[in-house]
Amino acid sequence: MYTLILKKKNPMDDCVTVISGQIEGLVNTSMISLTFNDLARSNNSVALDCVWDIRVSPGHQIFFQMETLTLVAENECETNFLELYDGNTHHENVEQFCHSTRTSMKTKTNRLIIRAFGKPSLPTQNMHWPRFQGTFNMFRMGGFYK
Repeated sequence: MYTLILKKKNPMDDCVTVISGQIEGLVNTSMISLTFNDLARSNNSVALDCVWDIRVSPGHQIFFQMETLTLVAENECETNFLELYDGNTHHENVEQFCHSTRTSMKTKTNRLIIRAFGKPSLPTQNMHWPRFQGTFNMFRMGGFYK
């Protein structure tokens, strides 16, 4: 006799976006799936922990320009932050932002991982997620691709 075990889908699976093969593009928190947004609206204790994984052609790098970053709790890294990883998610490859800012980053690899994290800081707080928007461009060593 066999027992079928059904696993519930992890809602965080709806919070991973892979962007591959593009020369340039726009990334922002409006890309978070409707499934995840609906879950968060129905359960105010859900923390946001979303990832955008940008990959360009081998032999190229990424220039990322963060145009806006708005955090609910400024300078409270345990509550909300945005992280930029160059190549992989090892801690030595990360820049973390716990305050609203505009910044740019040029990767050393062909991969940029953006992680947005936010948890409710107050039970009645509606918007408890960091909001950001940025653009990326692929370039070769020595200059921009375009």
